[in-house]
This record gives sequence, C-alpha cells and structure tokens, in this order.
Amino acid sequence: MEELEIVFEKSNTPREEVETSAGRGQKKFWEETKPFSDVYFSADNVWLFNFSGSKEEFILASRFRWIVMETMIIKPLSVSQSNKLEIEGAVAILKELPGGHSELDIIMA
Repeated sequence: MEELEIVFEKSNTPREEVETSAGRGQKKFWEETKPFSDVYFSADNVWLFNFSGSKEEFILASRFRWIVMETMIIKPLSVSQSNKLEIEGAVAILKELPGGHSELDIIMA
C-alpha cells in the first residue's frame, strides 16, 4: 500500500466495560477488531490527522513504526502552544523508540 490516512476523532461517548483476564476494563480498538493482522501489511506513508498525543494514539502510532516503510506524517489536533509542546514531545519519543524500519522518517506537519 502506498498511503494510509488515519483521522483520530474525539468522542466523549463512554466505551462498553468488559471482563478481561486482568479484570474489568475497556477493550482497546485493536483487541476488538484485530487491525492489520496480516504480518505482510505495509504502507510507504502514513498520515495521522488530528493527533493529540493521547496515550491510545501514541500506542497506535508506535505500532505503526513497524509497518511504515518511509514516512509517518503527524498532523496535530490543535495549534495551542501547550498542546503543541505535548505533541512535539510525543513525536520526539516516537523517534527515539527502538525498532521500526531503518528508513522511517517521523515528521510533524
């Protein structure tokens, strides 16, 4: 796949609580749907729109480091100075994580 675009949406609707092996909690998106279960799935470029730097979005972005071959472009949710600093911090941590493709470039647009 050449390009993949992901748009994060902010939702205040509560998620359904479920019983897990670790007790009561909320299922994560990838537990419910098993996205990208094909080990051969890859994309040259991935766009992450409305990225806020939340824990869930960061975890998903960190998993994408293994399937993105060239560039991960992160487009922030807002441009407020405090939020921008948080997002820049999350992007810096993503860049420092071990693993991923050697040619991967992570940029904030």
